Amino acid sequence: MLKEIGKQKIIMIAIGVLALIVILVLLITDQYKSTSYYGQDYPVTVKSHKGGGLTITLDGSKTSDVPWELEETEVENPVITYSSKTNGAKITFTVTPSRMGYETIKVEKNRTINEIVYPVASIYLDIVVSETDDGLVAAMAQASEKSLPGELGATDTTQPYYITGNYIYLPAEGDWELLDANTLDPEDSEIVLGVADNGSLYYRVNSLSSEQKDLIFKSESLGQEYKLKASYNENNLIVIEKAAD
Repeated sequence: MLKEIGKQKIIMIAIGVLALIVILVLLITDQYKSTSYYGQDYPVTVKSHKGGGLTITLDGSKTSDVPWELEETEVENPVITYSSKTNGAKITFTVTPSRMGYETIKVEKNRTINEIVYPVASIYLDIVVSETDDGLVAAMAQASEKSLPGELGATDTTQPYYITGNYIYLPAEGDWELLDANTLDPEDSEIVLGVADNGSLYYRVNSLSSEQKDLIFKSESLGQEYKLKASYNENNLIVIEKAAD
């Protein structure tokens, strides 16, 4: 009986020691595979690995129809080396530290309409490399983005338009008009017609005399008309949006 109890104690101790070892292994492993999430229009996932490297994934689902573009620049004695691959709307970077310092990976999205390029998003991944007892270790210092969300319309015609911020771009021009819905005044001082640096014609709502301006956006040749509104967003910037019917 005593021998049996002794055996059970030994088994219980062995199980306890094994469980402790598993916990320690998991804790050590987790140090090298920690995951961070940056919740923005284009979420960033960061995984650190044993050996000091990183895997960084950008999710471009918000504008899945626009491909990622990597801005590659040749740097002498770089702080990091990295490779990239895309999978659907995501782009993943595998980063290896080369020396102590600071380096930025820049990736962009640009929409091309009628051979005119419109910026959609620029993402900056700031990476710092430090030296530890285990060698060089890369870490994400900051992930920042400049996002310019937009709405593309009339793509099945020869006169598409692109609404972003307080602009309506007309890359193929056409006979589109933007008017105050209440006055239909073609000389409205708050609505400006101009040409952008990229050569695109645009309408811009330059100012607002009230909290919201109701707009009519129409093309007689296409037989299309839309109700829009211009108002201030949470950053006190004017934005043009589709109005509820």
